[in-house]
Amino acid sequence: MNKPLKLSCIIFAAVMFTFAFSYTVVQASCTVCEDVEKHPKKKDVTLNVKGMTCGGCEGKVKKVLSACSGVSDVNVSHKDGKAELHLEEGKTSVGDLIKAVKKLGYNVTEG
Repeated sequence: MNKPLKLSCIIFAAVMFTFAFSYTVVQASCTVCEDVEKHPKKKDVTLNVKGMTCGGCEGKVKKVLSACSGVSDVNVSHKDGKAELHLEEGKTSVGDLIKAVKKLGYNVTEG
């Protein structure tokens, strides 16, 4: 085989190897899709809770909401009459959260 053809074949093989290896490394290190699957969408929910008068009321409401599937970061204030939380989409509906708090005897609306 003559020198220019041999050199061209070597260069071509090197370029192909480099391209194939680079694609594999980029593909293996791409975690965007994996992160989306690990961290499902959450929405902020605020509930207006009327009838809370003390810290004990706050504790009861927080306990009930925290026990619901997909609920996290629950903050309840009897002074403001509000419960704020993060709700993972597709787990529990806001309506179910309202029903759970109403069972405690409070008047609850979304807001």
